[in-house]
Amino acid sequence: MKNFNMNDYHGSTKMSENKSDSFSNIKSNPILENKLSNPSNENTEKEIVHVLIEMRIPQKNKSTFAMSTAESTLDSYGFSLDREFHPVNIKPKEGLVGAMSVAEEKAVIVRGEINRRGIEEIKSHPNVIDVYPDAMIAPFPSGSSAGTVMDTSVIDGVFECNTQTAKGNVFDAAVYLGIDQIWRQGFRGKGIVIGIVDGGIEAIGRAINGTVPNVIGGFPIDSWGTMSDWSWKRHGNMTAIDALFMAPEAQLYDLRIADPNGNTTGMISNALQAFSWAINQHRSDGTPHILSNSWGMYQKVWEERYATDPNHPFTRKVEEAINEGILVLFSAGNCGQSCPDWRCQNDIGEGKSIWGANGHPSVMTVGAASIEGKVLGYSSMGPSALDPKKPDFCGIAHFMGYNPIDGGTSAACPIVAGVVSLLKQAKPTLTQEQAKQVLMKTAKSVGEEGWDTFSGFGIIQAKAAFDQILKGESLEWNPVENIGGRVVHNPSAVLLNEKKIDVFAVGLDSALWRKSWNETSWSEWSKIGGACLSAPSAVARSADKIDVFVLGPDNSVWRKELGVGVSEEWTSLGGLCQYGAAVSSWGENRLDVFAVGLNSEMWHKYWNGVEWSKWESLGGVCFSAPMAVSMGVDQIDIFVIGLESKLNHKSWNGSVWSSWSILGETPLRGVSVASSNVNRLEVFAVGKDDKVLQKVWNHSEWTDWIETPFVSVDTPVAFFRENGSADIFMRSNSGNLLHSSTIV
Repeated sequence: MKNFNMNDYHGSTKMSENKSDSFSNIKSNPILENKLSNPSNENTEKEIVHVLIEMRIPQKNKSTFAMSTAESTLDSYGFSLDREFHPVNIKPKEGLVGAMSVAEEKAVIVRGEINRRGIEEIKSHPNVIDVYPDAMIAPFPSGSSAGTVMDTSVIDGVFECNTQTAKGNVFDAAVYLGIDQIWRQGFRGKGIVIGIVDGGIEAIGRAINGTVPNVIGGFPIDSWGTMSDWSWKRHGNMTAIDALFMAPEAQLYDLRIADPNGNTTGMISNALQAFSWAINQHRSDGTPHILSNSWGMYQKVWEERYATDPNHPFTRKVEEAINEGILVLFSAGNCGQSCPDWRCQNDIGEGKSIWGANGHPSVMTVGAASIEGKVLGYSSMGPSALDPKKPDFCGIAHFMGYNPIDGGTSAACPIVAGVVSLLKQAKPTLTQEQAKQVLMKTAKSVGEEGWDTFSGFGIIQAKAAFDQILKGESLEWNPVENIGGRVVHNPSAVLLNEKKIDVFAVGLDSALWRKSWNETSWSEWSKIGGACLSAPSAVARSADKIDVFVLGPDNSVWRKELGVGVSEEWTSLGGLCQYGAAVSSWGENRLDVFAVGLNSEMWHKYWNGVEWSKWESLGGVCFSAPMAVSMGVDQIDIFVIGLESKLNHKSWNGSVWSSWSILGETPLRGVSVASSNVNRLEVFAVGKDDKVLQKVWNHSEWTDWIETPFVSVDTPVAFFRENGSADIFMRSNSGNLLHSSTIV
């Protein structure tokens, strides 16, 4: 058909139909730096101590009920309530969960002061579950290094104790980690929010002479982004900027846990409130995705109970954040054996340098190394008080960045947090354990292969972890459900407002049928009509408008608009096709339709919001119906099976069409495509024994075919939600429509 032109075939003006209706169907004591070496000595000289009290109250009451209860019943014990501290709901201690549930009670934390001698007495009150000293915390920079090498036997080749010289700059760090390569693939942290739990951030637009960009909110809610605690030496600014160095398009929350006036150091109660705020925020809108914590305790004696008790309220709150889906990272600390910070005193080296939640089994515990591949000698060593196998890995520190030297595990932690944000952007469903595992498995060993007490599994390798996340990734799916119907061809499905699903299929009567999911249940099948010779292809241009395309009985492309205020009639786009049709849309007023003409070439026609273009040939030799998808504005990717059953691909970049490329042999038959984010394509096909296979484009390369748990007699179709979850639809041997979704 040398002179074939789709525009010569106008099709009919009205589609004939089968009229049948049948279809089987998130105040403490003043502190100066020269008192940080042993704060307990100061406390023991005082009668009044600051405490956290864990109380039980009825489940039906608000947490503020704990304040009135504490004021009315605990004052007789000498307890003075701190009304500036908002009560924090907390998961009950291990061993009390069942009993409190039966009694319809919940646990709440309040803060205040009490005479030290009254602590044991107040524990006897029936509403008091336990009492905890309010632990002092401090940042982990490297500016306070003792400057003395404690152990010279372990330095050569592995440790670095020259803390006065920067090891390159932040861009050198990015190149060492492979971050520049990830940026070139389009991943820069867009859409990811990192919570910087620290001494406060001076944000652009919020603070006078603010320096930190991309800060969008935080805690305290009335003053976030306005100040950085001077006693922490603008430590929060450094950690925030370090995270953005790695993920420049990420956004930040400022979660301030130190007194902005510098009158007191940070307290664990402040961190408890900040984590509570973050958890509540995440339940509201899914952010923050990540919490970066470059602080902790230098000595066990600062507060032994927090240091060693996994049931401490703050540690339980950290667990709650992780269970909520927030990715949590902590600095290991600066009390390594070779050249520890002077504040560590005798708590240095193995088993005496990672305290409290910093070493919780579930968090990502970050040590520090340089771009020279050496562990920085102040980096705290495992085992931690709560887990024998800590730290997990090392991030890069001691580079020229926000400061002449961004050092300590304080710098390493946000560097890793920035890396994690890139991984999270690439895989929105990324979990805490998945992030930790991929960073451990791809880390570069410092000493012998495997885990060790000083570097964990080694220095993270961001690009290798990124590649691992994308390459060979397979989705976890729920069991298949049969949603009925007797369908021919493969179905088509669209997602509306991230909630409602509409599925379209051709029935035994050749008519188009529709089935909808309303967040709780499936509707019955409803008949749309028409006489369809091909599988449907549908797209949702807006929340209330769907366009469906099929080949009609005259082998032309036909369109049906569904929604409010649209024509109920089928309209012809003309053409004379042997395979088709496919549709994609990158805007409310844009439709791109593809079909294979009688000359086996790919043909394209588009709607610009005003009128339809003429059909244009895109060439190729096509032996299947095409599939099309848009990853973003002015981007289109089309796929079709070509000569020798090989998968062919062509793309539009906003100005020109690419040449046809061959992606290898298609396993057996059919191909469909979906996009899970702006840099990722998911191709599905049917292989041997009707197995459904998947192939992934990660913006740099294609994976091999990955076997899914599904079987389908026809091409499966899938779509992805903004959170990375997916739904897939297939046809069974008996023609029933099957559905599954990924496990979130």
